[in-house]
Amino acid sequence: MTTVVIENKKQVVEFYSALLDKKLPVTITTTRGRKRSSEQNRLAWLWMKEISAQLGDTPEEWRGYCKLAFGVPILKEDSEAFAAEYASSYDLLPYHQRLKFMMSPYSIAITRKMTTKQKTDYLGRIQRHFAVEGVLLTSPEGPENWGRELGNRDRQGK
Repeated sequence: MTTVVIENKKQVVEFYSALLDKKLPVTITTTRGRKRSSEQNRLAWLWMKEISAQLGDTPEEWRGYCKLAFGVPILKEDSEAFAAEYASSYDLLPYHQRLKFMMSPYSIAITRKMTTKQKTDYLGRIQRHFAVEGVLLTSPEGPENWGRELGNRDRQGK
């Protein structure tokens, strides 16, 4: 599967030209927004290590928990197709089996499917949840301060 981020009209024309060279049929799925950023991904992994250090269990177990508790609901809210696919494949499984599929070696794609907006929401939900539990997480910093809004973010649109 190929992912292309199109940001301007020139890239639309280039994509269209490349598409004309493809053997048909092809299926194209569009998603509004960019894929999650590497900075968001690094922060999530850092938080999994911090949660593990403060509460026990492994970072991978916390990653699985967060994907299931926060990531799956976000993707279900934003995509009817994902909601239907997840429901037919995983909803009937017991919790411990769904959790197992979130971790290695299975690690079904949840956060990998997220846009930067969805990943910001995901990180915000993690931050709020573990703050209530008394877990101290590294505060994100950066030129755009994308993480500053994590504690107070209301979801606006998709």
